[in-house]
Formats: sequence, C-alpha cells, structure tokens
Amino acid sequence: MKTYFLSLCFLLSALYSSAQHSKTDSLLLIFKTAKQDTDKVNTLNTLCFQLQNTGDYANAMEYGLKAYQLAEKNNFQKGTGTALNYIGLIYNQQGNYPKALDYFLRSLKIREQAGNKKDIASTINNLGTVYYAEKNYFKALDYYLQALKIREEIGNKKGIASSSRNIGIIYYYYKKDYDRAQEYFSKALGMYEALDDKQGVAYSLNDIGIIYKEKEEYQKSLENYFRAIKLFDEINDKRGIIYSMNNIGAVFSRQKKYSKAIEEYNKSVSLSNEIGYIEGSKDAYQSLSEIHKQNGDYKKALQYYEQFILFRDSIFNEQNIKNIARSSMEFEFEKKEAVTKAENEKQAAVAAAESRKQKIVIWSAICGLLLVIVFAVFMFNRWRITKKQKKIIEEKQKEILASIRYAARIQKCMMPNEKWIEKTIRRLKGQK
Repeated sequence: MKTYFLSLCFLLSALYSSAQHSKTDSLLLIFKTAKQDTDKVNTLNTLCFQLQNTGDYANAMEYGLKAYQLAEKNNFQKGTGTALNYIGLIYNQQGNYPKALDYFLRSLKIREQAGNKKDIASTINNLGTVYYAEKNYFKALDYYLQALKIREEIGNKKGIASSSRNIGIIYYYYKKDYDRAQEYFSKALGMYEALDDKQGVAYSLNDIGIIYKEKEEYQKSLENYFRAIKLFDEINDKRGIIYSMNNIGAVFSRQKKYSKAIEEYNKSVSLSNEIGYIEGSKDAYQSLSEIHKQNGDYKKALQYYEQFILFRDSIFNEQNIKNIARSSMEFEFEKKEAVTKAENEKQAAVAAAESRKQKIVIWSAICGLLLVIVFAVFMFNRWRITKKQKKIIEEKQKEILASIRYAARIQKCMMPNEKWIEKTIRRLKGQK
C-alpha cells in the first residue's frame, strides 16, 4: 500500500512537472508572438516569478534580467519595478540578502514613483522578509505592519493574508507569544483557503504546525506538516517541501526519534543543494550537528557543524551585514533627500506664486495709478475747456447786457416822460 502511495505521488509530481513545462512553453510562445514590448516584459516577469517559485533560480534570473532590460529600454515603470522585485525574491531565496535588499529597495523607489499601492505593499513586505532573515525582528515587524496597513486600505485579501502570516512569525520568534502568533496564522490560513491559494495554505499549515510543536502537541504538528508537503508537491514548490521537511525533522528530534529526524534532514539537504537553497541546507546541517552531538557521535556532529558554519557564513558574513546596513542607510538617505527636495520645490513654488502675486498687485496698482492720472488729465482738460467756454459765455452775456442797457437808454430818450404826457393831456382838455 505504501509503495502504491509513493508511486502515485511520483506520478502526480511528474504530471504536474509536465504541466509546468507546458505552461512555461505557452508563456515563451506568447513572448515570441507578442507585438508590444510591454506585453513581452509582462510575460518575462511571469516566467521569472513562476520559475523562482519552483526553485529554478538560474532560468528565473535570466528571464527577470531580460524583463528588466526591456522595461528600462521602453521606460515601462511598472515592468521595471516588477522585474526588480522578482530578482530580489530570487536572491532572497538563495540567501543573498544584500543583493535581495538592493533589488527590493530599487523596486520600491520605482513603485513609489508609479504610485500603485498594491505593488508598493508587496515590495515593503519583501523588505520585511530580508530583515527577518537577518534576525532584525524589530525592523521586519515595522515593514510587515506598513504593508498590512496599505493592503487593508485597498482590500487586498491575499496581501492581508501574507502580512498576517509574517506578523505571526514575528510574534512566534521574537516575542514568543504563541497564542497571538497562532491568531495571525489562523487568520492567514482562513483567507488563503477562501482564495484557494495552495501555496499560502501550505505555508500557513507549517506555521500552525510550529505552534503545536512548541505546545508539545506533536501529532497535530506532524499532521499540519504532512498536509503542507502534499500541497507543496502538488504545486511543485521545492523550497516549501524543504521547509516542511526541516520542520518534520524538528518534531522527530523533539520526540527523540533521531533516525527519522536524520532521514528528513538528509532529504532536505539533498533537495536544497539540488536547487541552491542555502537557507534550507544551513538549517538542516545545524540540526544534524545537534542530533549527532546528543547521540554522542561528536565526529559527525563536528562535520555537520562545519557545513552549517560554511553555509551560515556565506549568508551572514560581516561584509553582507555591512552591505545590508549601507543599502538601507542609502535608501533612507535618498528617501529623506527626496522628501527634502520635494519640500524645497514646494516652498519654491509657493515663493514663486507669492512673487507672481506681488507682481500682479504691483502692476495692478501701477495700472490703476495710470488710469487715475489719465482720468485726472482728462478731467483737467475738461475743466480748462469748460472754464474757457464759461469765460466766453460770460463775455457774451456782458456784451448782450451792455447792448440791452444801451437800447434802453435810447428808448428812454426817445419816449416822452410822464410829466409831458400829463401836461399835454391837460392842455388838450382845456381846448375843448
């Protein structure tokens, strides 16, 4: 029965792998036949994301870089931001955190310029994963909360689930608050199930399995891990399978079932080395060293510990830490500089507007004054003309009055006076 089950699993895996190849071929055909460069960029980015999810980092990187170059050539901001983000994911999964941080920060800068909140939140969330891997939990939580806030604002359910899961991880590892962590994990699981997101469900099952392990409910823990492996296998997520294998090994180790634990860790190492997943190899080698140390096999413990140190140092060497710090500081400086520049430009614009306003006021005053002067000149001329006309009229009136007086005197001289008239009348009456 067990043999039949394993055969069925391999068959399903082969069928899914074939389906994945078919999907890749379809995307390549779309790329070749696409007429618009923007469509080509989008297709290359999809190929990059699909392949990095399956652990094919070499091809994923090739398509991601092609997408970036073509997007840059066409000044396609959205395509550039997406390509940089996906390349950052590849470096992140390979444990090259300085490179991952560099690409995420470049992506964020472009995405903030474009203003797409969904894209911005995605890159901010990815930045949190870098700081989490570097065990800078405070910084990681800050980025996760920023991403969650944006995703809740725009109603991005898948994004909310991702951020909730990440915040739960911080509560687990950093704050050791297992109940609060389980709340966030359960919230994420419910949302992923509603969205039928198998990858999200599988990682959330792992998270809840870790909580059960801490509560020493080992059977429930293993049930979650095996459910997760089944889902990861269905979608050919090798990194997820490695993650689950390491978690299963940890439970067997807690139960002192060392042979089973060693078996899981060896499978994890084999698959991690196959796909170049440094983080998976590092964790497995560390656990193998601890198991052999507990069993008193110090020679093997030392061998595995040396392997662990080798992989750990390739991730956490001093130069990498400096590079991460430098990239972070440069980004913060550039961001502050951009804010300062924007504020200066704003102040300059306000000053320019105020200057224009003052000029308008001054010119308006000058124009008003000119109008007053013109009106005053006009009125003065009118006054002069009116005064001149008045003088002429007065002179004419004087002439007319003089003429009238002269005529009156002549008339008076020519007409008999009252005494002569009375005398004449009496004389005429006496004659009668």
